[in-house]
Amino acid sequence: MLTFLFWNTNKQKKALEIIFELAWDYEVDILMLAESIFEPQEILTKLNDRKTLYSFSKGECKRIQIFTRFSHTFVKPLSEGEKYAIRHISRPAREDLILVVAHLSSKMYAKESDQMLDCSNLADEVRR
Repeated sequence: MLTFLFWNTNKQKKALEIIFELAWDYEVDILMLAESIFEPQEILTKLNDRKTLYSFSKGECKRIQIFTRFSHTFVKPLSEGEKYAIRHISRPAREDLILVVAHLSSKMYAKESDQMLDCSNLADEVRR
């Protein structure tokens, strides 16, 4: 069974050490970060310190970074927007998976009507 970890770093460096420890301790297969201010290579270097081989799944969404404990070649972008990333994960001898990662607008910075529209648009994209 795959293990997942999603964390909004809130552009803070101190969150990374906690995230790394959780990823290692729980053998997280798919790590998803929102609001990361770090380059993917910086995160990979640290994640792979413990002989775990994570790879970065490059995408267009600047708000989200996705790292996996398997090759990035098994992760294909399906759809991306400013606030979400949808990927098709197809690993050999495993069931395929559609991964949807979203970092939608905060109640602090968006009206409820804007949030509802974001959610509706994301739901439409997931259905497609």
